[in-house]
Amino acid sequence: MGRMYMIRAGRNNYLFDRFAERKIVAVGWNGLGDLSLINSVEQLKTLEATTKRGTGYVNGVA
Repeated sequence: MGRMYMIRAGRNNYLFDRFAERKIVAVGWNGLGDLSLINSVEQLKTLEATTKRGTGYVNGVA
């Protein structure tokens, strides 16, 4: 079986309508810090892999 992920739009899905309307998902893990300087999937993979809880896996599909 492949990898499976659960995406939620905030606690109790309170942001679901906003996310659905804008067709977005959001990274909500504060441990990643400021993502505004990330310019590539490779940079995001490196950042995620070097964090305390990092798995080293980031999906490159956006």
